[in-house]
Amino acid sequence: MTTRVERAARELRGQARVLAIVMWAVLAANWATPTLVDRFSGHVKGADFVQFYALASAVRAHDFEALTAPEQLRAAQDRAVPQAAKDIYPPVYPPQVALAVEPLAALPYPAALAFWSVLSAALYGASVWLIWKRCPHLRKYRSATAWLACGFPPFWWLVANGHPSALALLALTLALLALEREQRLLAGCAIGLLAYKWTLLLPAAAVCFFAGESTMLLGVAAVAVGQLALAVPVVGLEVIRQHFLMMTALARTPDAVAAKPYLMYSLRTFWAALAPGWIAVVLYVASALSVLVVAARAWRRMASAPGRIAIMSCAIVLAAPHFYAYDLVILAPAVLFAADLTLRLQPGSRLRTWLARSTYAVFLTLPIGLLAAVIRVQLATPLLLGWMLILIGTDARGVGTDVRGIGTDDEASKLAVEGSRLTTE
Repeated sequence: MTTRVERAARELRGQARVLAIVMWAVLAANWATPTLVDRFSGHVKGADFVQFYALASAVRAHDFEALTAPEQLRAAQDRAVPQAAKDIYPPVYPPQVALAVEPLAALPYPAALAFWSVLSAALYGASVWLIWKRCPHLRKYRSATAWLACGFPPFWWLVANGHPSALALLALTLALLALEREQRLLAGCAIGLLAYKWTLLLPAAAVCFFAGESTMLLGVAAVAVGQLALAVPVVGLEVIRQHFLMMTALARTPDAVAAKPYLMYSLRTFWAALAPGWIAVVLYVASALSVLVVAARAWRRMASAPGRIAIMSCAIVLAAPHFYAYDLVILAPAVLFAADLTLRLQPGSRLRTWLARSTYAVFLTLPIGLLAAVIRVQLATPLLLGWMLILIGTDARGVGTDVRGIGTDDEASKLAVEGSRLTTE
């Protein structure tokens, strides 16, 4: 006899299949043109990949000033991809990123984009598979998980825009594997891979700091500094210095690189849409610090590596000063962990219903977030915050053990309190 869970899994698999087929068919139609310009938006295919191809071309030409100077980078972009004249990308990535992608400049743009897309999909698929293998209650739903992974909107957005966010997902996945083996130094080294984008690294490092994970912080620092050190013999110290001067200037005016605020999901852009000037800054700093402290306290209490990485990924999304839609792919560990945790709860309980419905909503965070283009407020940000608290509250009631007995009618009303209580302990 088919159980309620099996029926729900079939329904989710069907919905995910339809979503995946529609999304990838749209992308295929968009890219099916004889030129580099796509069919619908009028931008170059894989629009964000343009900046990485321009960086690669600049390094190949030994034009290292282009790695930190906007005018030189624009000139390198015009030479490498002249069809992208309408798009402007400031040099926000550290020099080691340009060195890492330099081999792509040996290929014409379409071939480089194809290789980049396949690599991103491979890293995403490997990460999801490794995390899924560590979700015991989710393992029996292989087909549903596969279709949900294919239909995860941030993954589609990542490939469509040619961004390297799959590397961030891989870094968190490797950290999960290391934590599972109690190898905290290696876990920190994995998180240090996020140094390709400082706005992702800093919130992750802050969670480690507030959680008292000094060994992990050592690994984070070693890999982050090591990446820069490897770049020095090639680009020189002056380029490194100019990069940090650029980062300091952008930190003072973060909205200068927020071309599409409705595609941003952090607390900074949420408050910037609601409050003026310094008030928004104060609200962002206070709320981001609170999120990081809550995440760190939850980290110390959690018994499972997937749970810790799930909470860290939520904290990164919320606390990062600059977080775009393609980076939402790092929520994959949290979504898988939440699905596995849901399956542990008592069928029919209100607690299970809350967690299942909020996870379903978070799976559709990207489509929900696009409403901000109309209403000017990012509703997905409070949704992610509430979901993080629900995850923490549910985990606090029995992660690492079979919690099928949990879920009486009053559990749901206490759930958010259980998560938010961590802020005052």
